[in-house]
Amino acid sequence: MMPQGTRTLTAEVTREGTPDARWKQLTRCANAALAEGDHAAARAHYREAVREAEALFDAAVAGSGWTDAAPILSLAHANLAKLLASRGEQIAGRNCCQSGLERLLAVVSDGSGTCEIEFRNACFRQLSPALRDFIGYQQPIVGKGRERGGRIVRRVQIAAANFASESCRRH
Repeated sequence: MMPQGTRTLTAEVTREGTPDARWKQLTRCANAALAEGDHAAARAHYREAVREAEALFDAAVAGSGWTDAAPILSLAHANLAKLLASRGEQIAGRNCCQSGLERLLAVVSDGSGTCEIEFRNACFRQLSPALRDFIGYQQPIVGKGRERGGRIVRRVQIAAANFASESCRRH
């Protein structure tokens, strides 16, 4: 059974023959393993799907400009995080969400012109779902871990405001 709230693949995000074919296959294998109750196999496939999504994202940052890399990165981290949390690993789930959120945040915050604006826009659009996933794992965490989460939320708010202001100046 898939963890509640697991985001699924959509035709708009993944199409046959695109650079995400391997990620899509890994995610399908993980989903099938979950449906069969094989959590160890699902975990292995989701971890590999995260690595593949990160490679696609890194290629987009380096200049491929493939905007679908942003939602794929967000989905990959969210799916693994939800599996981890469903197995009682809340902190590992939160850390997984944070990793994807930090990558998106770095691109949105980069005003140097290194990344194509279309890719930065795609990353900006993923901040909200990635932040929502991250915040969901903050609820049972207390102390310094919760304070760290608050700082990340504030960084996202600042980056979003700066990005919106920058977008207005461009138009």
